[in-house]
Amino acid sequence: MRYGDPLISSIGIPAIKNILLPLILLLTGPAPAPDPISDSVVHIHVTNWEPDFARPWAKGSPKQVTGSGVIIEGKRILTNSHVVNYAIRRGDMDLRFDVNSDEIVDHHDRAFLIWDILPTQEGDANLDGEIDFNDFQTLSNNVGAVDAAYTEGDFTGDGIVGFSDFVILSNNCVAS
Repeated sequence: MRYGDPLISSIGIPAIKNILLPLILLLTGPAPAPDPISDSVVHIHVTNWEPDFARPWAKGSPKQVTGSGVIIEGKRILTNSHVVNYAIRRGDMDLRFDVNSDEIVDHHDRAFLIWDILPTQEGDANLDGEIDFNDFQTLSNNVGAVDAAYTEGDFTGDGIVGFSDFVILSNNCVAS
């Protein structure tokens, strides 16, 4: 049959669509159910301004930092500590980075992430639940690093691995 045939012409194109579309859906089966796990994964974008150490009165160039997160109970996003650190460093008051739900984005959010969600304590660079020689080695390999992450030994969240990070590690280290 062609469109010019009397049967097709009398039915019309809209009628054919109304018949064929439900038939196609019936033959292919129902749409797959949404996957709640993959629907909860989000991509996070943060703009970070690091200080210009050569000219402390001027801001450095903005840098885009991205990370991933998972939507958790209470319409909150669980993300990597570096995303929260960048938001804290730049003074971002966007409540999407408020990990502990106190309506303020500050160092308490990073501490809540480390102590309550992970759970470990400050100084555990490899996040294995123990502060030991491996964490000390990570910190010592990165001393002086700028724009460092928590897992590189920046336990203060200031972006620089230095003596204050060593103090945190040594205060929380348990001798074995």
